[in-house]
Formats: sequence, structure tokens, C-alpha cells
Amino acid sequence: MPHRELVDRLTGWMDGDYKAVLFELSMEPVAYALYRTTEDGLYIRQFYVLRSWRRQGIGRQAMSRFRNQIVEANQALYLEAFTHNDRAIAFWKALGFREHTLSFRLEPEEVRILTD
Repeated sequence: MPHRELVDRLTGWMDGDYKAVLFELSMEPVAYALYRTTEDGLYIRQFYVLRSWRRQGIGRQAMSRFRNQIVEANQALYLEAFTHNDRAIAFWKALGFREHTLSFRLEPEEVRILTD
């Protein structure tokens, strides 16, 4: 996604119900989380660690701080991951998250095939 579109997208979310938290190491941003409170708990829309900092424990440390400083007592925490993103799925499972739902999708061209 082009930088301008990404900025517009994030700005749109933050102009709505979403909040962001930035994780820094030695005053340098290394990760962020975009989240909002819902009836079901706290929903993480995005969690991102800079590529150069991945696989070094930064994500685990950031989520630990997030859980300790942002998530309230007795508040559920949930998120979504693409089924093809094996690393993300393994990361979330290693932090104790369990699969909760499975969503399905038909692309527009596939919908037309079904109706012909």
C-alpha cells in the first residue's frame, strides 16, 4: 500500500473509535498496536513490529506491556490473523491466544461463477 494511503487509512481509524500505542526501544519506534474497546473486550485491529526487529522478542515484550498497561482486569483481548500468515498465528498462539472463530470469503469473481 502506498505511504499516503496507509497514513489516510490509519488516520481514519484513529479519527473513529481506535487508539494507538507506540512501542519504543532507546527512543526509536519498533512496534505499534491499533485497538478499540468493544462489548466483547479489547480488539486489536493491527499489531506491527518493524521487520528489522522481528524474531528478537520485541513483539512478545510489547504485547506484555500492552496487556499490563492497556488491558483492564477481566477484559477479554481478541484479534484476527490471516489464515495464510503462519508466523503471526504461531506468535499469537505462543502468547496464549486460542482460535475462536473462522471466517469465510468469496471474491467477486468467484461469486459470479456461482451465479452463472
